Amino acid sequence: MSSSRSSADLDRPPTPEQLVEAQSSELFDEDGHRTTFGELTRGKRVVVIFIRHWWCIVCQTYIKRLAAQIPPSNLPEGTSVIVIGCGGYAPIKAYKSGSSDIYPIYANPSLSLYKLFDFTAKLKPEDPDNPKEYTSDLGSSVQRVFTGLKVALKRIDHLNSHGPIAQNGGEVVLEADERCSFFHRMQNTADHTDLIHLAKAIGAEYNPPSAAEKAKEAEPMTCDGPVKA
Repeated sequence: MSSSRSSADLDRPPTPEQLVEAQSSELFDEDGHRTTFGELTRGKRVVVIFIRHWWCIVCQTYIKRLAAQIPPSNLPEGTSVIVIGCGGYAPIKAYKSGSSDIYPIYANPSLSLYKLFDFTAKLKPEDPDNPKEYTSDLGSSVQRVFTGLKVALKRIDHLNSHGPIAQNGGEVVLEADERCSFFHRMQNTADHTDLIHLAKAIGAEYNPPSAAEKAKEAEPMTCDGPVKA
């Protein structure tokens, strides 16, 4: 049997039964208020971005780019976006300050959705033969690790709630009739769907990143924004 798997197999969508089960999964907002996946998605068209741990600067950049390149004003009518992280809720406020607060962010500390949707858990680095546009100004893997350590040291109080470092996420588009029309599982630590492709999948207008935005992202980051010299 070949060790490779087709893209269709890797990104197979959840079954209808799994989507029903997902509705009862607990989520928490930045203040610790409990809700469920179903309360946020039932009967609505929702784009759900599942990120890695709260200290991941690659995902942080992705959420920042998402806010700039697919802002709410660019979404089709009746479409919303939420972001879900795999740690506790305590780091959410700091995470927003270093990425964006345009879209709501929730925590799934039990990992129930990550397990149900079969998101991968592995520390495989970005595929050099398939680089992502949103990672182009983040430097080498070594530089990313170094910056990630700065984030960790600055937010050491979140040590027990930042989430498992090997857990990956992906993107899910749920329609108002509760169908899953788009699904992607990250196969490495920098494998979110490039935003130009996500915009096309959901019928949103895409704003290309400006040179100024890309230059700013090239600066060393922490959860609270660029590192000051």
